[in-house]
Amino acid sequence: MKTIAQHIKDWFKAFLYAFLIILFLKVFVVGIFLVPSNSMENTLHPGDVLIVNKLAYGPRMPITILSIPLLHGNLPGKNQTKSYLDWLQLPYFRLPGFSQPKKGDVVVFNYPLDTEHPIDHKSFYVKRIVALPGDEIKLINGRVFINDTLQNMLMNEMSDYIAVTDFDMDENDFEELGIHYAYRTLPKGEWHISVTAWQVQLLSNDKRIYSISKIQDKKYQKIDLLYDNYQNWNRDFFGPLSVPAKGDTILLTKQNLSLYKKVIEKYENAILLVKNDTIYVDDKPQNHYVFKQNYYFVMGDNRHHSVDSRFWGFVPESHIIGRVKTVLYSPKSSKRKWFKAIE
Repeated sequence: MKTIAQHIKDWFKAFLYAFLIILFLKVFVVGIFLVPSNSMENTLHPGDVLIVNKLAYGPRMPITILSIPLLHGNLPGKNQTKSYLDWLQLPYFRLPGFSQPKKGDVVVFNYPLDTEHPIDHKSFYVKRIVALPGDEIKLINGRVFINDTLQNMLMNEMSDYIAVTDFDMDENDFEELGIHYAYRTLPKGEWHISVTAWQVQLLSNDKRIYSISKIQDKKYQKIDLLYDNYQNWNRDFFGPLSVPAKGDTILLTKQNLSLYKKVIEKYENAILLVKNDTIYVDDKPQNHYVFKQNYYFVMGDNRHHSVDSRFWGFVPESHIIGRVKTVLYSPKSSKRKWFKAIE
């Protein structure tokens, strides 16, 4: 008969094996992510629990080695104590995956502008890839052009509209039409709503709706974007902007510096300096620069309620965690709540 000490030892071994298996799966195979905002509506909703496939593009190896397993960023609680020590940082490395990121993929990544934490402990974001390394992107009237080719609108792509109603509709009336974002802008009859193209058609045929018109930024109307020091770009009129690919070479001009200085300094770890109209890279005069990794341009499906690459720039390959194809659980869904596929 086993002694109490032997039972404790067996339980400890079982717990240790289970912990190592969970840790292995989390690092190399799959992750669980909670959607924090409405930036991806109507594809994803706040509170949705996502399954993140890390094998799709290849699992990213741990960078911050001295981390408490299964924790991310700060420790739970209000004291903001970090769950890691950043004394030892390994270089970025990714194991081979089954595929490369594609246009239209929904991805989870570490937010590039999070300066509080190292790469693998930065905040989680989820967006859709719109442009790949080497692509040129621009937006005209809110429509996306890649390499001068107009892209098809997504089924769930949303924009803001003003709807004027003949009758005194309320939020419940819009909810019944599948419209979750609607607020009254005038005491009677005028509503600010976020809808898809097919919902616009639905409303156009609704006798309670007098008119519906799209809200969009005007051409040359500046808003607070990463690039607005030099360009008059906004959410609906943007670019053209080339997305850097590994090995791409750009001329170092004042215009290019305004677009790529942050990328070169923050993600390529180079030191840029301008002296007497000469540009120095790592203390050497240069008139060109070769990028060391791939970058991606991402946007939220809820175009007017998403802070994305239009605001803060590219997602470096080193920040991508994995691809999302499945919603594990969707508390807001009125139909299928468990294991819902996404497009």
